[in-house]
Amino acid sequence: GLIPIEEVQRSDRVYTEQGLHEVIELYEMPERPVYRVELENGLSVTVTASQQFRILQPDLSSSWKEATDLAPGDWVVVRSTYPQEVSAPWLPPWRGRPRPLSPRLAYVLGLLVSDGWIACEGKRQRIGFYSSEQAVTERVADYLEAEFGYRPNIERKLYQLSSDPAVWHEGYTVRVNRDEINEYVVQAFGLTGVQAPSKRVPKAVLRAPRPVVWAFVSGLLDGDGSVHSQRNQIHYSSVSLSLIESLQVLLHHLGIPTTRYAVPAGAGGVINGHPVRSKQPVCYALEARGRAAHTLAAQLDLAHPEKRRRAEQL
Repeated sequence: GLIPIEEVQRSDRVYTEQGLHEVIELYEMPERPVYRVELENGLSVTVTASQQFRILQPDLSSSWKEATDLAPGDWVVVRSTYPQEVSAPWLPPWRGRPRPLSPRLAYVLGLLVSDGWIACEGKRQRIGFYSSEQAVTERVADYLEAEFGYRPNIERKLYQLSSDPAVWHEGYTVRVNRDEINEYVVQAFGLTGVQAPSKRVPKAVLRAPRPVVWAFVSGLLDGDGSVHSQRNQIHYSSVSLSLIESLQVLLHHLGIPTTRYAVPAGAGGVINGHPVRSKQPVCYALEARGRAAHTLAAQLDLAHPEKRRRAEQL
């Protein structure tokens, strides 16, 4: 899977210009200035000045440039590779039994990262989920029951929007009322103290096999994602730049090119007579377009009925 360079160990197998090779030695370099290289679609990397990049020339040949020699308009060649055979990462034991990260738990984790929350109640932590579609919360309840033997209740709530106060809308909430499950999920995926701006793709997902990754992405999109069949786009947004960046890198290596951009956060609105405003000034968006959207849609297993319908139309 994908791991930070500082976690690479001897005997690990890594991708190089000459293919897959074993790491035989590690070197710690002295502190030096670093540079951030950002591509047109938002992908970026932080490197030292001497880092080499392969550049595509107008005649379709290639050459190498150091980071400090790069210029706007250069076409950088990037690799898009993800191992075909990856074992599911092992999570901490649950009730004394080790367990791998399953697609079901990955979907629940994706929805939690996207449109869920972790409430701190004294020394206790409680996870919760929200969706405007009952089918999404029903899947969460089904998967939690399958994974932990506990089925949470689904609460139906009605609300009004300032844009259309005459119409009542439905929302569905799932709260996990088992301390053992809450603590396990928070600890197993490093979610302690995580707030909306600091969310990111959990390490276990970055090291997971493709079916687990696609289940996680499906959970994300069933939350704050949207599918536009007429425009051939799949869109995901978040106030967390780290989440958007890590998701973009993950999708890139799975062969799904995306474009990242930032937009000012909305002015908010009124729900049930209460003003609602974003605490963050900027929202970050990620879009798969055209052929990339078609490829991504074929891998998704969405519970949201309308999103699923639109994905099938792409």
